[in-house]
Amino acid sequence: MEADIHTAHERELYDELKTLRTKYQETFEAVRQDEIEIAHLMDTEMPKYSKVIIKDAEALEAVAAKHEHDVAAQALREIELAELELVIFGGVGTLLAIVLSVGLSRGIARPVRGITGVMDQLSHGNLTVGVPGQDREDEIGEMATAVEVFKQNMIKNEEMRAE
Repeated sequence: MEADIHTAHERELYDELKTLRTKYQETFEAVRQDEIEIAHLMDTEMPKYSKVIIKDAEALEAVAAKHEHDVAAQALREIELAELELVIFGGVGTLLAIVLSVGLSRGIARPVRGITGVMDQLSHGNLTVGVPGQDREDEIGEMATAVEVFKQNMIKNEEMRAE
């Protein structure tokens, strides 16, 4: 091939071609060596590391599953406790409402029955009967005061009739 070179320009091109050919061969050899190294790593090192990675992933999965189970169990316990508290507070509230309603009804019914008894005795002419509850500062006290006024008016009417 060198025999076909006739000019300086052809010589330059030929020398450049030789340099490029050498670089190509070096690059090709480097790539071939890299491929050999990659194949070696794939055949020897990668299987070892992949086993370690798989083992670690399985261990992590087991820990995550246990944690998930623990969280679910704790949530269930919290729900059961909340339901129990709801039942207890509901029962206590109901019991308290019953006690309060009985107390209030007795606090109202007894004085009203007492005033009713006084009015019954007054209607039968017993003007000496006392009227309980006049000292109270509620509606029962107002009713007792009204019955006392009614009684006093009955006494005045009796006195006027007697004259």
